[in-house]
Amino acid sequence: MNKLVVAGLFVFAAFAISEIAAICCRGHNGGFCNDCAAVSVLGGRKCCGIASGQGKNSGCNIFCCNCGLGKCRSGHPIITKQHGWWTSAHYTCRRGDEEFVSTDHLKDTRDAFSRMDLDKDTVISPDEFMEAVKSRLMDSQGALLASDLIKSDNEEDVQEFLDTVAQKETSDEAIVGLLAHEFRMMDANQDGAIQAREFDSDLK
Repeated sequence: MNKLVVAGLFVFAAFAISEIAAICCRGHNGGFCNDCAAVSVLGGRKCCGIASGQGKNSGCNIFCCNCGLGKCRSGHPIITKQHGWWTSAHYTCRRGDEEFVSTDHLKDTRDAFSRMDLDKDTVISPDEFMEAVKSRLMDSQGALLASDLIKSDNEEDVQEFLDTVAQKETSDEAIVGLLAHEFRMMDANQDGAIQAREFDSDLK
């Protein structure tokens, strides 16, 4: 085979692997990953990274990006709502025959970062980080993030935290300190802003 073709295939394969590694691995509404593995406040898995729930540093950051082992759980889930509303809703999941394939492996991650970067200066400031966390806490999977932030699987603790945020009591010293700690963990070079590569190592 032509050496140029072989070299081109090698570069393409390396690029594809790098892109696949950067997908944000967030669960679907209903509490399931693409392979129907459950994400739950009551369990170790809060995101859908292939290693999520398997110990320290094996999971994802609090936005379910930059996941350990660099892969998301794969599959084509068919999720059906059975009954209930919001936190009391009950869903079932079964795997379909069709395998889910993303058309742009980095798109979810780029979009997530871009949504947080409100002033479009290519970094996430502490204020933007605070707004992003508050927004995530108020969406349908907010309980998962709350559980991860306060390091508790107790539903009452998680609901109390969400209620505090919903009442806009984010000036609460404990909450401010908690979010500041999470910000510092992601701000690897400690320059006071989160760059794209700190948000997910495959973003440049």
